[in-house]
Amino acid sequence: MTEVRYFEAFPVPKQVQVAVHGEGKNTTSLVAAAVKHADRAREDDVPFDEVWLVYDHDDFGADKFNRAAQEVDALDATRDELWQAAWSHQAFEVWYLLHFQYFDGQLHRHHVQKRLGDLLAKHCGRGYRKNDPYLYELLLSRQPTALQHALRLARTHGVTPHGTTPPADANPCTQVYRLVEALNAEIR
Repeated sequence: MTEVRYFEAFPVPKQVQVAVHGEGKNTTSLVAAAVKHADRAREDDVPFDEVWLVYDHDDFGADKFNRAAQEVDALDATRDELWQAAWSHQAFEVWYLLHFQYFDGQLHRHHVQKRLGDLLAKHCGRGYRKNDPYLYELLLSRQPTALQHALRLARTHGVTPHGTTPPADANPCTQVYRLVEALNAEIR
């Protein structure tokens, strides 16, 4: 649940309510869980304006990874809330690594984590730990670089909103930058 701590650290104003739910589910099960959260929020008369699903390719098959993005698009077209997928191929740590360097060669998630650990140790004096509650703060000054690198990757691979390449065919790539931009817009 690396993503949960990271997104909980965004200093959004109090009037902007951000609900982060770590599900630990596979791609398509995550979509179903998000629908349940959105339905419950609507029933409780506190409907969401936006729903962002953050998930990785990991070892899930290409079909499931692509299907999750398709399901999110379908929900966006049929529901009242804005639905977006902030997927990463191959792992969420691609987003963190882009804070330090642009790379477009395929790396297994374990190699991404190792490279990230080396760069964190070199530039920040500490290695990488999943669920580190200080990563947002630690990487904040490098966030503009990560945003540029992630946008460049998305354009290079031609993924949404820059094209129609299926997520499983875009390795490495991350759409996390789009959610970060949305959260940053609330901070300003």
